[in-house]
Amino acid sequence: ANASHLTGAEWTYKLVGPNLYEVTLVIYRDAAGIQLCAGCQTGTSPGTCAQTISITGAGGSCNGTSFGTQTLNYVSTEPVIDVVDVCSSVTTISRNCNTRTPGTFQPGTERYIFRGNINLAALPASCCQVSLSMNSCCRNGAITTITNPGSVSFYSRLTIDRCITPVGNSSPRFALPPDVLFKAGLDMLVN
Repeated sequence: ANASHLTGAEWTYKLVGPNLYEVTLVIYRDAAGIQLCAGCQTGTSPGTCAQTISITGAGGSCNGTSFGTQTLNYVSTEPVIDVVDVCSSVTTISRNCNTRTPGTFQPGTERYIFRGNINLAALPASCCQVSLSMNSCCRNGAITTITNPGSVSFYSRLTIDRCITPVGNSSPRFALPPDVLFKAGLDMLVN
């Protein structure tokens, strides 16, 4: 993804009760771009930063049916971190929600964690595939491979299959945040 402030996202979920999922959304932000959370330059707390996600049917008779939105809150106990710290004497331009003094090395990428419980019990039992998604406007105006990139949103989606048996449907969880280094000026594909 190439956005004026978001560079990527990852989702995980854990079944914590019948049709109740603990959902975690990790968003990666370009430290040189637009702030992700209001007031981030003076620090942030769970009440000041949240992400609204959409809940939509993703298959069968409920495909495309909107089931509303829900909020995932910023998890302050898992602080914003700079994805790449090159070495102890060189720091990136990342402020990490004003938790550190920024350096001069570019680029810098911050990692924000949002979490909340999503209750899918009210959905029809026949609606097995459910998508959770988020989008944020807008992509960087300097992108040349997208027509009018300033009007195109960043989009990320997770699909949960509620009908998998035996019950216990949870996603894989990464033990460590990614260490990603890119050579400046080259397109990279990260899967």
